[in-house]
Parts: sequence; C-alpha cells; structure tokens
Amino acid sequence: MDWNASKRGKVASKGEEVASKGGEVASKGAKVASKSAKIANKGGEVASKGVKIARKPAKRTINFPLHY
Repeated sequence: MDWNASKRGKVASKGEEVASKGGEVASKGAKVASKSAKIANKGGEVASKGVKIARKPAKRTINFPLHY
C-alpha cells in the first residue's frame, strides 16, 4: 500500500511539473501578446506620423492658390 502511495505521489509531482510548464507556456504567450501590443503601439505611432505627414501637404495645397 505504501509503495502504491509513493507511486501516486510521483505521479502527482509529475502532474505539478506539467502544470508549472503550462504556466511557463502561458507566461510566454503573455510575453508574445505584450510584444504584439508593443508592435501595435508602434503601428499606431507610425499611423499618427502618417496622419501628420498627410496633414502637411494639405496645408501646402491651400497655400498654392494664394501664390497664383
């Protein structure tokens, strides 16, 4: 009976190891998610820069009729 109990204990510890590995995988997934969020933020910065660049030529086109 004791031998079976020790076997069960080993199985339980292996299960805990697998569970902790699952936690590591989950944390890695969170890191990947945070990285993609950073990339998304960078994309937002690029988009805002693009909007600024887009606004500048619009001002220039308004200035052109004044020169004529």
